[in-house]
Amino acid sequence: MNRTTGPHALLKSLTCHNRSLLQPAFTLIELLITAAVIAILLSLLLPATLRAKSGARQARCRHNVHQLGLGLAQFTADNHVYPLAINKAFLNGGYPEHHFDWIEALEYNGLSASRNSRFYEEGVWRCPSASRPSEFPDQWRYGSYGYNAFGMTAMRRPQAGDLVSGAPLDLLGLGGHTRTPPGISPLPISETEVAQPSGMMSIGESFSGSMDFIPIYGYRLYDPHQGKVNVLFCDGHVESPSVKALFVDTNDTALSRWNRDNQPHRECLAP
Repeated sequence: MNRTTGPHALLKSLTCHNRSLLQPAFTLIELLITAAVIAILLSLLLPATLRAKSGARQARCRHNVHQLGLGLAQFTADNHVYPLAINKAFLNGGYPEHHFDWIEALEYNGLSASRNSRFYEEGVWRCPSASRPSEFPDQWRYGSYGYNAFGMTAMRRPQAGDLVSGAPLDLLGLGGHTRTPPGISPLPISETEVAQPSGMMSIGESFSGSMDFIPIYGYRLYDPHQGKVNVLFCDGHVESPSVKALFVDTNDTALSRWNRDNQPHRECLAP
């Protein structure tokens, strides 16, 4: 008798067939529902993940600004003046502690003193949300943070006599007194000339790429921190005001924060 067609083979075949019927399987509808649920979960989780990453970058940027504040505080404690924005007389021995500009003054006197020629592109000088535009010349300094060197004077249209030493118009920021001819450095700003240190901005995120922090560059602003900007004040505290509050609002409080005399200087606004 052929066992392949006998009762034992038949019983084994039926048992295997019944087991296959009992094995779980997804229908097409169930697969579509599962895919839809996964897509919904991803759509909910992705924005939260991006916000978390953006928040981490902003926190890192805020830490950088705080560290720059420590360097600035060290410089002013040692010299009782604020760094010159640009020290035109440095090569001739003028104001050696200020080095060539405020960037080198902080790096070499208050921060790492690395002497790396491109230190301004790394470490505390670089915001993790900022990137150097491809069109920005490589030989130019491109940094994430700028110095409030000019105050609201940066908004004033140039006039005859503005570049002459001793001109009636004085700069309102921290980078030095009235602009001077080539080769002559302006007189540094002393600590006592800042009327309200807790109300004057000293360093903030630069949006021009040239390591300037001035109101005129508000229209070129990009949005690295979901509408926030990290700013250091002269007393050392850091705030994160909105882009609008920093570059758009023109109330007296908003304008006064740019100037060492704590006045709005509306005469500097474009008519």
